[in-house]
Amino acid sequence: GPAAELGRRRDYWDVISAAYANRARTFGQLSAFNEAGIQTFMFEAVLDEVTTDICTAMHGMEFQVQAALDRYKAVADADDPTAVRELQPWVRASKGELWIPGEGDERVTIARVERSAIGRQGQAGSYSGMLSAAALERLGVTVPPLHGRCRSTIIPGQ
Repeated sequence: GPAAELGRRRDYWDVISAAYANRARTFGQLSAFNEAGIQTFMFEAVLDEVTTDICTAMHGMEFQVQAALDRYKAVADADDPTAVRELQPWVRASKGELWIPGEGDERVTIARVERSAIGRQGQAGSYSGMLSAAALERLGVTVPPLHGRCRSTIIPGQ
């Protein structure tokens, strides 16, 4: 089919199209919050046995609407379309850490996983060293999607 002609499996394109749809929905929500004078939003994860550790760790964190909109603007203004990888990075999990790529081979650790929530039937995970909301905003890690097949969303802040 057409996906194979582009050198990728259909599953890859399903992840990409879902990410675009999620980003568009989130941008629409942020824009509506901004128009309504809502200054903050909360990260809202679907908490079940398949929720990733990053979404579980981020659940309930509160961020600035304007900072998130500014990040979308930076992506739109970037000359290189691959800049989205640095401006709105996906979080990776390995060796007990949640992280994003930094400069060169460096990693920027978001948090350490003390006890994973994955497969625990909605029981809470345990995370240490979680970066502050302000630090996450500086890194562009505030809005879904934070990974492939991300089901999280945002809600108005408190």
